[in-house]
Amino acid sequence: MPISLTVSLLPSSCPCPSLVPLPLVLAHLLSGEIVAPGTSKLLPYLTAAVALFVHSSSSSSPLVLLPADPTQIEVTILASSSSPSPTPSAPAPKPTPCPPGFSSLSSPITSLLSLPSNLRPSFFLIVAPPRCGKTSLLNHILSTLPPGSSLSTSTTRLPPTATLVALDSPPLPDPIEPLIAFLFRCKSQSIPAIVTLPASSAAAESLAARLRSSHTHVTTISPPTDEARSEILQHMVGPDISLPPLLAASRGFSIADMHSALSKAPVPLSPPSLLHAFSSHTPRELLFYDVETPPRSWGDFHAYPDVKARVQRNLLNLFKPGSKLPPPPGCLIHGPPGVGKSALGRAIAGQLGFKLIRVSPSLVLDKYVGESERRVREVFRRAREVGSVVLLFDDVQLLCGTRDAEGGGTGVEARILSTMLNELDGIESDNGRGRVLVVGACGDVGEVDAAAVREGRMQERIEVGHAARGDVEEMMRGVLEDVRVDADVDWAALATVLWERRGLRGVAAVDVVRWAEAAKRICVARVEEEGEEDGVQVEEVDCCAALDSVFGRGAGGGAGGVEGIEAKLSKLGLNR
Repeated sequence: MPISLTVSLLPSSCPCPSLVPLPLVLAHLLSGEIVAPGTSKLLPYLTAAVALFVHSSSSSSPLVLLPADPTQIEVTILASSSSPSPTPSAPAPKPTPCPPGFSSLSSPITSLLSLPSNLRPSFFLIVAPPRCGKTSLLNHILSTLPPGSSLSTSTTRLPPTATLVALDSPPLPDPIEPLIAFLFRCKSQSIPAIVTLPASSAAAESLAARLRSSHTHVTTISPPTDEARSEILQHMVGPDISLPPLLAASRGFSIADMHSALSKAPVPLSPPSLLHAFSSHTPRELLFYDVETPPRSWGDFHAYPDVKARVQRNLLNLFKPGSKLPPPPGCLIHGPPGVGKSALGRAIAGQLGFKLIRVSPSLVLDKYVGESERRVREVFRRAREVGSVVLLFDDVQLLCGTRDAEGGGTGVEARILSTMLNELDGIESDNGRGRVLVVGACGDVGEVDAAAVREGRMQERIEVGHAARGDVEEMMRGVLEDVRVDADVDWAALATVLWERRGLRGVAAVDVVRWAEAAKRICVARVEEEGEEDGVQVEEVDCCAALDSVFGRGAGGGAGGVEGIEAKLSKLGLNR
């Protein structure tokens, strides 16, 4: 009797990694290596599962190929006849080991799957960012299924013998209703469905929201805890590497982040190279944002000793392990434009050893209803998962602006403010993965809603004004500390001239930065003109020229400045 074979190709996302090509199956059949009825072992490179259907004029019998060994596949083909013989049971696959750190996630799912149909959930959702172990977790769960289970991976066809539907990151159609209808058809037939979904996807969130209305078990793969991360790192780097430094540097890392950081470390692995690779890696959760790891110093925030002392006393000291008081969840830095509010926020992150995430209003605000609030929640969620993060909100008054006299308000501004207040209320809890400090920067504290700066939110207010006369010299030295400067520069005289020329407008950090950049440009032009190459440095003549170039003579209302510097400017012909 002629026999025709049909191979039902499974999607690449199936737990089985590859498929047996149809020509190969036919070749083995014709050569007699596969007989019916009977069994035969295919070649070692066949590590897949296929569904073969033997068709005849009278009946057809399905055959399912299951992995019996990492190098061999046990194949059984049933002969077709008018009276079909009973189907022999396929060999049970070997259980896939549970990925390191995932035992606490897989155990609840396998336990719920073993319950009777009237008690177990209809849907199991596994939500995680890409390359965070969704497929590995799904494969482990499927390998623990009892013998006789029939698995379906189709998003459109439900075989009559199926006992479980597993969809690994299925394509999400637009609209998504056909997929939802298929899943609810599975529910109507008491067939549980396991679906893995990517996090932070609008279509995935829509599907999850629709399924949560039913009996659904949701598993979210967050960045591993310290205990899980220790198990994963031990498996990756071996027992000879000290783990505590890597645990601190990898806080908030997913499995993909740890593999990516490990690939950057030179071979052979050493503790210093591993620590550098992990410390310089940015977690995937934060790639969308402006993230940096500032140095453990005050950085570009020069002078302002009173401000530094207050920040140290009321903020930084409370984050130390021996502090008897809890640290504040946030602080508000306010002052005129250009005085260094953002630089102070960056310095706070550096002093704490935290990562800095700068969030501008343009990153959050969106014209679509509900999208701005979702982005605010997403920023806080990712910061909490990563931990040891300073969230710096520039122009925070655009997100937490004052409400009307009645205390109400409508529209997107009120919804964003409500979302910000809710997130600020939940930021103070420490979940073992490090703290998150919210730093807001604005020009006038009166523009920020009073509810946002009350106790338990951005409670610490730090004012940064124009620099005092005695601080200008330190600021001028600080902004030129990255280049060589002539030792004969009269810093006190330069600072006095700058102070006098700014007059009543005051000296801000941005003024000193403008002067320093001008001095560097003038120095480069002078060196190129004179042809000097050795011993190049910024000289007093460059500093004087920069003062006159940026501010001009008497630009701020000063009467005459310091006679020595002004005389040099006049002698050089640089006075306007």
